[in-house]
Amino acid sequence: MFSTAFKFINNLWANEEEDDKENEDVPSQYPTAERSYGTSIDGPLNANQNTLSHGHKIQPNREHIKGTITHVFGDYGLINEDIYFSLSSLQDRACPVVGASIQAVVESTGENGLGEIKEEVEEVVVGKITTWDKRTGTINDQIPFTKDALPYDFKAYRGDWVKATVVQSVSTGKTVAKAITPLREKHFSGVLTHAYPGYGYVDGTIYFSFASCDGFKPEKGDWLTGVAIESDQNRGKWRGVKIHKKSRPVESKTNVEDIDQQPQVKWKEELFRNKCGVIITEFTDPFDVLLDEKLQMTLIIKNTLEHESRLVKAIKVSCCAGVTTLKVSSDSSSMLHPPFTIPPAASVSVYVTFCPRYIGRTAVMTMFQFNDFEIVREIPVTVLDAGVSAILDTVEPITDVTDTKRHKLERWKDSVTKKADGQVMSYPGVRPTRIYDYIVPVKLPGYPVSNQLQSCIMNKQDVRDVRPVLTQPLLMENYSQRFSALLHLEEIQMDIDIRMFDMERVSMKPWREFLSLEVPGLAEGRPSVLVGDKIILSSPEVKTHNFEYDGFVHEVHGEHILMKFNPAFHESYQAERYNVRFTFSRTPLRRCHQACEFAVNLGVQVLFPAFSKSRPPQVDVLLNTQNICYNSNQQIIKNIVKVSPSPEYMTSKIKSFIVPIKPDEDRFVVPKVSLANLQRKNWSKSGKMLVQYFNKSLNPRQKAAVVRILQGESRPIPYVLFGPPGTGKTITVVEAILQVHKHMSHSRVLACTPSNSAADLLLETTCKGEVTTSDMVRLNAFRRQKEAIPEAISPYCTDGDDLALVARHRIIVTTCGQATEPEAMVVIALSTGQDGQSIIAGDPRQLGPVLRSDLAKGYGLEQSLLERLMDRTPYMRDAKKFRNHGCYDPLLVTKLVDNYRSHPALLKLSSRLFYHGELEPKAERIQREALCKWKQLPNKEDFPLMFHGIKGKDLKEGNSPSWFNPVEAVQAVQYLQALLADNKQTLTTDDVGIITPYRKQVEKINLLLASLCIQGVKVGSVEEFQGQERMAIIISTVRADESLIGFDRLHQLGFVSSPKRFNVAITRPKALLIIVGNPHVLASVK
Repeated sequence: MFSTAFKFINNLWANEEEDDKENEDVPSQYPTAERSYGTSIDGPLNANQNTLSHGHKIQPNREHIKGTITHVFGDYGLINEDIYFSLSSLQDRACPVVGASIQAVVESTGENGLGEIKEEVEEVVVGKITTWDKRTGTINDQIPFTKDALPYDFKAYRGDWVKATVVQSVSTGKTVAKAITPLREKHFSGVLTHAYPGYGYVDGTIYFSFASCDGFKPEKGDWLTGVAIESDQNRGKWRGVKIHKKSRPVESKTNVEDIDQQPQVKWKEELFRNKCGVIITEFTDPFDVLLDEKLQMTLIIKNTLEHESRLVKAIKVSCCAGVTTLKVSSDSSSMLHPPFTIPPAASVSVYVTFCPRYIGRTAVMTMFQFNDFEIVREIPVTVLDAGVSAILDTVEPITDVTDTKRHKLERWKDSVTKKADGQVMSYPGVRPTRIYDYIVPVKLPGYPVSNQLQSCIMNKQDVRDVRPVLTQPLLMENYSQRFSALLHLEEIQMDIDIRMFDMERVSMKPWREFLSLEVPGLAEGRPSVLVGDKIILSSPEVKTHNFEYDGFVHEVHGEHILMKFNPAFHESYQAERYNVRFTFSRTPLRRCHQACEFAVNLGVQVLFPAFSKSRPPQVDVLLNTQNICYNSNQQIIKNIVKVSPSPEYMTSKIKSFIVPIKPDEDRFVVPKVSLANLQRKNWSKSGKMLVQYFNKSLNPRQKAAVVRILQGESRPIPYVLFGPPGTGKTITVVEAILQVHKHMSHSRVLACTPSNSAADLLLETTCKGEVTTSDMVRLNAFRRQKEAIPEAISPYCTDGDDLALVARHRIIVTTCGQATEPEAMVVIALSTGQDGQSIIAGDPRQLGPVLRSDLAKGYGLEQSLLERLMDRTPYMRDAKKFRNHGCYDPLLVTKLVDNYRSHPALLKLSSRLFYHGELEPKAERIQREALCKWKQLPNKEDFPLMFHGIKGKDLKEGNSPSWFNPVEAVQAVQYLQALLADNKQTLTTDDVGIITPYRKQVEKINLLLASLCIQGVKVGSVEEFQGQERMAIIISTVRADESLIGFDRLHQLGFVSSPKRFNVAITRPKALLIIVGNPHVLASVK
């Protein structure tokens, strides 16, 4: 018996060593100094590979046997006490039973006579990939392989030379490649000598695709460096797989640019130049024409030579935006047809007629072919329609924006100076009445902005001289001081910006016990005025502003606010005119200061996690999961027997937890529960677990997240639910809340969201889990209007007048603003000690908090807590170490990848650019393909994405710094009308959204919709659409002036300047995405 055990253990060690060697050959990324796909192939192959060079086999010693299974150990077993086999080697993956008879092909290992079943024979071959469709391919047109045979991050191409481990079945004779690595690779550095759409060549020999570039678009003449593998690609014998841009001397770059650009510029100048005595009319100002009308333009061809005629062989006219025709006449003939001759010192008239089909800026190109030269003329045309004209008629004259900013800053300086000098006497107003039944143990400090910091901003000094902590990296020691400085910078800018809405010499109207003031733009949040905000009145007649009257907002109705001032002011007010100054509530900022001060008590592992450490689970239950499980060594059990667990089976000698497997779940593991915690009472008679999920449709990763949250093994380190767009973050959080509520009777859950709508949705979804009003409460701000609360959740709602009672509920749902890190700390600081658990659900690749201060952004306030944590080592992606857990440490991060929103064609770009190509389209086919056959789509073959190239004009008006483009606004509305009018699609106004990055464009589009009596269509910025979805999304990119490209690059303007904004915009639609913009401007953004 001891001999048998020794042989088994000896063989097991050998297999573990082989597994380790195989794992060493799987790369996590391309190399920087050494080979990344295994060992060198220059030397002879190892003898134990049973191969010779070029794939010739060394025949092993095999024999057929009959025997009996004597032992089964998890994934392994023994035949006749002496022959080792693995479960994966069994045909049809049958379940082995001790005592069963078996036939096998045995290959001798040469060690103590111990044999091993060899159902498959391996060999190593060298060959070229001859076919590849991104899922399957062949080597040398003979050996098939699948995507799973490729190493991580190696994207195969047809023509790549590879080394492959080929497996041949002994019984069937079928051959397949299971492990493929590039044959040769090298590091290179060179110049991009040839650039084509989507690909190029380095030094004329190394082919590469632009998709392999590290976040940039290469241009001809760029110096590039990277890694290349041996591959036959047209003129190249190598293919670049990881390309980086490298700086180069300015002189060399200039020379390459001269070689590339000067001939093209000179060629164009030569085409447009008058020559050989011929002069043709030139146009600089564009012609304006209404859509569906005809425009006739006249060009004069003049022959200035006195003794020589000129032969016109042909005249060609073309325009992609309409239909063109031409007619030629002269003094001697009313109709000429090329070829014709222009006599000396004579002229010919060419009449070009243009019938436009699309709005926007375009050009009619006309080419004149003479006997031995050509001349081209470009006639600029702007096509308008009634909608564009209506917008242009409302444009206000542009005022000096710089002057407006200067006045705003001066007004702020003046108010700060007078307040600091004590020159102002204020009369307090009447605040809205609230009934409190609790006593606050600690009063919220004021945290005022220091005069020193305000003076620094006023005098445009370096803020680092006043707050040197901003020059230091964020540490535990300076955590509170650094965020306090950033919050004060943001507050100063908020105070400056709100002065833009100051009103001068306005009168108020009495309304009941209030005074009513009309505030233009209030309905659009410009300014944002809420119940409880303070409004300050000052007399325009007194220049020193010695007296001010403070009033408080009690009600907001559209563009009117109802205020209460000092009772004496109400009694004496006789419709006098006052200057009005708006303010904002400092309470949220003060709470952020307080939270940052308290946050240091949470400890380093919460604020700056350096490693993950597993703690005992806080819940001892097992959820009904249908997934792959671990064995006792925390290693995944692959290809195990598909059986349903039963009480008898769980008490058997096999120390593995075996559950049914789905084929599409073999890459992700839902956490296991220790057998020590599994009791017979957890199972029903049918063998199923008693504890069930509330939502039966959760996918494996959502289930994994729920289990991790319920077990809380990472506490108090924050746990991250990484949820890309449309992957079901909300339903996962709701399931976790319900499971915690059910299985942790002592727990309390505080769920915070960035907006009221998100909190309402979370509550409404949680209500379906049979949670009563005694267990859950929706805490609204007292400023929220009751009319805005959905009827379905109103029984759960309160405004916080009775916080002592609210705190007794087990589930509290509320809002916490756009989550800057200090705002997140307001919530996280409420977690209780080492057993408190923080769950952060979000997406670091989408938009973070919206800030006003450029200084605060530059020094790090724009980075959310989620984004900062994901940049720390324990939270980082490690595709090799955590390959069975979504590439992240399962104790700290679960990444959701199943997208239930978008059509695959709409999802592909975002997945590739931001999520490592891991997002999987799981939306219902009926929903995602609902608009694939829309009549205006140019490609109706399952590709519901359309880019409408259009050249409009960038405009501004008044003192607004925001841009608008009337032509794009009209085109976007036309597409909206077409969608709503299509009887086959049955879309409503709630199904379509229009996204544009500029507020002025939003205003102009809403103006058009109002004129067409179209209501219910949401038009807004990218920030306003985050977290929302529509069946169809129309994007107006606005920027269209090529001459402003350099300015936009400098100031990071436009649709694609912000990767996060771009990601959010393109992931909102379910079934159709229409982008309207100037492709030349968009393509220029790097």
